Amino acid sequence: MQDQAENTKPEVKSSKKDSILRLITVLVAVAFIFLLFLFFQLRNKKQIQDEVIIEQYPTPVILQIGSLTLQKSDKNQSAEQNKALNIDVLANSGEKSIVGYDLVFTFTEDEFEVLTATSLLEDFSLYRIKEKDYFIVTGAKKLDTIASAIFDNTPVLRLTLKPKKKGELTLGLANNLNKERTQMVDEDTQVLFPQVSELKIDVK
Repeated sequence: MQDQAENTKPEVKSSKKDSILRLITVLVAVAFIFLLFLFFQLRNKKQIQDEVIIEQYPTPVILQIGSLTLQKSDKNQSAEQNKALNIDVLANSGEKSIVGYDLVFTFTEDEFEVLTATSLLEDFSLYRIKEKDYFIVTGAKKLDTIASAIFDNTPVLRLTLKPKKKGELTLGLANNLNKERTQMVDEDTQVLFPQVSELKIDVK
């Protein structure tokens, strides 16, 4: 009996040793799987961040090019109080082909009333926004238009106003006003900030 008891002791020790080894093996395997999972998660997160960064570019190129000039449609027409007066916008795009523009007209509300805004280019559609003391006109080239639109002192817009007062009144184009900007956009999505002007009108 004593010999049998002594013989079972090594078997018990061996069984415990095998259990510990199996437990260590399982823990190592779990740790490896966890690290592998963590590695793939971090790599996927980096790929998503890289994609987000790529989507933010390219940014539009902004250029100081071109000019916008205001003049009476009929230079011989005298401006009279409470009578319609046509003002044309002449655009120079610096040899760039234009697909859209924003014009921010400034004036004093008690001096002028804006009656209409008309595109002088049949390939452009107009959108208008009226605010106090300024008036925004957006021109957008029609999608089915193939011909390029390079402006070389080209009349692009006619604004019809009614002067409310006599004397020297001022109609202007603003570079920027209340986060709105006078600008043109070319077919390469470059934003052009043209030189703008104002027009003094002597109203009888």
